[in-house]
Amino acid sequence: MKNAQKAAVGIAKVYKGAFNKAQGVGAVWDLRSNEYATAAAQRKGLAGEYEKRAHDYMNDKEFEESKAYLLQSHQAMTQAQGFAKQAVSAHEQAKKITGSLNWYIHAEYMAATNMLAAATPPDVAVPGLPALP
Repeated sequence: MKNAQKAAVGIAKVYKGAFNKAQGVGAVWDLRSNEYATAAAQRKGLAGEYEKRAHDYMNDKEFEESKAYLLQSHQAMTQAQGFAKQAVSAHEQAKKITGSLNWYIHAEYMAATNMLAAATPPDVAVPGLPALP
């Protein structure tokens, strides 16, 4: 009986480890999402600064400098939009991973009960399922 319970806990640990790994991967995707969102906000702020400089140079009739800063402003805004898209994509990936975590809990329980029954000799009543990790 004790061997069957040990076997059940052993197989449950495999699924618990997979659960923890998936949970960690989901957390990393969420972290990346926040990093991309921060980068997007920074680039958007930089684009505003460049646009202001371009406007100031335009008022001073320094057209080449104004043009250069306006171009940099557009580039920074394009980068901001790209980072924002990556932030959304990373967030969606984190949600998908987090949404699948219940599967690991269910699989852990089912594998443990299956192992408990399989490891119990046929002429012995199946013992109770021990506490899983």
